[in-house]
Parts: sequence; structure tokens; C-alpha cells
Amino acid sequence: MGTRKPEKKSTAEVTRQYLSARPFLRDMLMEGLINYSALARKIAAETGTHEDAVYISLRRYASGSKERSVVDAVSGVIRESRMSMKDRIATVSVKKDWTTLSKLADIARVIREGSIFQIVIGTGAITIILEDRYLEKVLGIIGRESLIKSRRNLVELAMVSPPSIEDVPGVVAHVTSALAHNGVNVVEMASCHQDIIVVLEEECLMRAYDVLRGLLKDHAPPK
Repeated sequence: MGTRKPEKKSTAEVTRQYLSARPFLRDMLMEGLINYSALARKIAAETGTHEDAVYISLRRYASGSKERSVVDAVSGVIRESRMSMKDRIATVSVKKDWTTLSKLADIARVIREGSIFQIVIGTGAITIILEDRYLEKVLGIIGRESLIKSRRNLVELAMVSPPSIEDVPGVVAHVTSALAHNGVNVVEMASCHQDIIVVLEEECLMRAYDVLRGLLKDHAPPK
């Protein structure tokens, strides 16, 4: 039997996938803030599709009720969110093994209640986000043999959203896309329940703050 060739994607599907991978661009399209012809030209050049067909797909996408409902749901979550900021933050990245995992409880004991303390467990490493004042104690517990990297003098921005964020796709992508579009480099990121947490270099703080504040303002209900 011969190998079955994969079916060629339609222009509409290619266009939809292109926008889904670029939520910031998608939202601008849905709000009528982008030129259809210019975007169709760009998508066609990057995907090898026909410009006129992409133009039609963009028009249909922007008028689609499903796409509009997703954008409206994201806007609703962001509208009800609030933002907090904390400086003097450090991160510690360590090897993910049972030796390190067994030390997490010891680390938690040196962190005072109410202090910044987050743990992100990846496939091969664990990153601990904490306040600068605890860094030396934590490094002492971890030990040099397990340490991958530590950083200090960072800042943390957190966007706390309503519980509905768990049922709305695209909120995290919307936030990270806006930061990337404005040249903000994220050192570490975590999404936990209702929180979207980003850790940044100090020099990126005001730019990131303005971006997130702009999101909250843009999605605020009209007065």
C-alpha cells in the first residue's frame, strides 16, 4: 500500500491557525484596528497562499460569531482583573531530582507567611521565585551540587483575574503576546489558578507595567 499524502489545508484553515498563533494580531483584527489588505499580503507571503483568498478568509474570520465570542470572553476576564507589583525578587533554578524535591519543605519553613514564594516544576528543572532576602538561606539548603542558576534584583508583576479565567481560552496568550509585542523579555512566568505571574529584569518594569495597565484600560467598560 502506498503512503497516503496529508490533505492540503484550506486557506481559511491556514489563516485561522496563523491568527491563533498570534493572539495580539487576532485581537487587533477583531477590533477593526488593522488593514485587511496589508495583513492578507503578509500572511500570503509567509504561508504560500493566495492573497485574495486570504483576504476573504480574514473578512469571514472577523465577522464570525465564534471568534468574536472568544475575544469578548477574554476582554471580560481582563476587565475584571487587577494588578500587583513587587520588587527585590530572586529566582533559583535547580535540578529536578528526588534530592531537591525533598528539600522543598525545608525551604518553605524559612519563608515567612505572606512573602512571595512560588515553585514552578518543569520537566528537567525546578524554579523557585522568592524575595531577595531569602536567597542566601535557600541556596544554603539547596547546595551547590543541585544549583543550575540563581538571579536577584528582579521584579514580579501579577495579574489576578476572576475565577472565570479557568474557562476562557487565550487570556494568558493575550497577556504574553502583548508583552512580547512591546519588547518585554520575561525571565520567568507562572499561571496558577487565577494568577498570571511574570518575573522581569528591573529595567523592563515600567514598560511591562504600562503594557498590562494598558490592557486593563483598553478592556474597561465605557463610562
